[in-house]
Amino acid sequence: MGYITIGSLFSGIGGFELGLERAIPNSKTIWQVEQNKYCQGILKKHWPEATLHNDIREVNHENVHPVNIICGGFPCQDISAAGKGAGIEHGTRSSLWGEMYRLIDELRPRVAVMENVPALLWKGRGMHVVMSNLAQIGYDAEWTIISARQFGAPHLRKRVFIVAYPNQIRPRQDGQQLFNKINRNGTEIHEGRQEKFTDSYSITDPFYVETKQLTKSRSCVNDGIQQRNNKNYWKKFPTQPPLRHRNDGISDRLARLRALGNAIVPQCSEYIGQCIVDSGLLDDLY
Repeated sequence: MGYITIGSLFSGIGGFELGLERAIPNSKTIWQVEQNKYCQGILKKHWPEATLHNDIREVNHENVHPVNIICGGFPCQDISAAGKGAGIEHGTRSSLWGEMYRLIDELRPRVAVMENVPALLWKGRGMHVVMSNLAQIGYDAEWTIISARQFGAPHLRKRVFIVAYPNQIRPRQDGQQLFNKINRNGTEIHEGRQEKFTDSYSITDPFYVETKQLTKSRSCVNDGIQQRNNKNYWKKFPTQPPLRHRNDGISDRLARLRALGNAIVPQCSEYIGQCIVDSGLLDDLY
């Protein structure tokens, strides 16, 4: 059985690839791209065999190997509700999506997985750019919003995940969407509260180009996400440092907090990875 190879962009501390590797059998991250020095140290420790690149603008098909999966959470500063709303088209940081798009086009992975804040789906923030770019290079895409709280985390942290694949390859043989079991079944109950989640859509769905926001809400039932035994995982760690209130005396504390704040929750990307496995998109690569 061969490896499913992963290339990671905007890697941070590796939360994206960690989750995918957990979910996808025989998967291995072979290269990463991250410019933050503190994060680079974390990546080198946990992926010592992976090639680490500093600047996505200098990465191309000549200096990285083609991979089966490209993943990355491109910068959200110009997309987030906390920012000025310049979006992908006019922002200086979120426009780095263009570099990720370029590499998807050059390397032609079987699957590309993108992550960003839900505001990406707001009118003018950039989802139309992402979908248009993917369509231009022959990729279909589906997307959904999931929250870390669905996995028992003590915070909401909603994120939109986009899974793209060449449009001549179809996930599943029954016509169901990739994220069908996340969004189509009714209402999920979490600690006595009903959660509303965003429906998933395909790039071919006309709904996304006709609305002010590219999503609509629907009440849904338990989708099985919390049936994993990771709900109690979060209870093992205090939400505040046990010593000195907010200062635990650990070196590089600010760098650690910034890295954690930008990180993808591995349990979320693990679930996305499981959806990819269940879809059959990777079956013929083993």
